[in-house]
Amino acid sequence: MHPVPDLIDNERRQLADVLKGMLADSQVPRLDVTTAFFNLRGLEALDPEIERLQALRLLLGKEQEQSFVVGDRLLAELEDAATRGETTAREIRRWRDFLAQDSVEVRRYAKTFLHGKAYIVHGVPALGVIGIVGSSNFTGAGLTTNRELNAVLKQESAVRDLQGWFEALWQEAEDYK
Repeated sequence: MHPVPDLIDNERRQLADVLKGMLADSQVPRLDVTTAFFNLRGLEALDPEIERLQALRLLLGKEQEQSFVVGDRLLAELEDAATRGETTAREIRRWRDFLAQDSVEVRRYAKTFLHGKAYIVHGVPALGVIGIVGSSNFTGAGLTTNRELNAVLKQESAVRDLQGWFEALWQEAEDYK
């Protein structure tokens, strides 16, 4: 089992590595994410463990264009990255297909500006569910290189409160896929 730290700052420990460790250790991994910003580098940072997810619920807080998340703008960005040699057509199809899966849900919270970032990992051995709350957006840089600060919630009551917060926002959010 991978160790689960109390704090993650992307310098001593990268959030991507911690999440990948938890997903790898879980027999039936599920992930709930609240983020103000999202990009495909965030998905790539969790590769290959992200492919093991039984469910991903992505709750976007910033008013990102829907076409960026699953549509034409996303494909245009990926094609531009391919032109620069940063990605391939195969990768473009892979992430498009990943986001299109029924097990991946995307919603946008539009009532007010939602800037909070939270990661809830279900299926963690011995603990069940772990919450991570902090400054890291679900972007490549937010998970790996930005100087961030995230606290890991292991206490059952704290994780339950975080889950309640997420579920309330999820119910108020609109489908964005």
